[in-house]
Amino acid sequence: MSDTTPILRHAFAAVVLTTLAALLLAVSLMPLRPATSGFAVPDLVLCLACAWALRHPQSAPMILMFAIGLIADLMLGRPVGLGALTLLLITEVLRRQPAGVPFLLEWVFVSLLILLGSLAQLGVLMITFAARPDTMMVLINAVVTALCYPLLAGAVRAALRIGRGRRQTE
Repeated sequence: MSDTTPILRHAFAAVVLTTLAALLLAVSLMPLRPATSGFAVPDLVLCLACAWALRHPQSAPMILMFAIGLIADLMLGRPVGLGALTLLLITEVLRRQPAGVPFLLEWVFVSLLILLGSLAQLGVLMITFAARPDTMMVLINAVVTALCYPLLAGAVRAALRIGRGRRQTE
């Protein structure tokens, strides 16, 4: 029985991650702003995935992260698979980071990854001659997403009931 407890704990945490991602996706789809405002909307699902990959990497397997990203791409009308691939690459980089890093350094590192991911997406769209958003809007969106990261990191910490900046092991 004691051998199955960590497995059940990881499975439950994966269900919590999926549920939180679905809730954040629903919030992102709500018409909370005028359609013509040009207001940058943060990628809350990406923030959640980053915080989760740092705090509980065992319960966020690659296939789950890719599936969450793919569903977000489909629901938000983004190029299918591009955001999912970016989310997967960012979370895999974060999963391999050491635990115990001060939150400010974590935030800076996550912000840089969000910015690099946004620029990589823009580059792929340029190379493939696909319709692409305005470069300044992409940069503003990356900054707004990075500014929302501490809120989602706090929510993940509360959901997992772990200490500040620590990873949950087992």
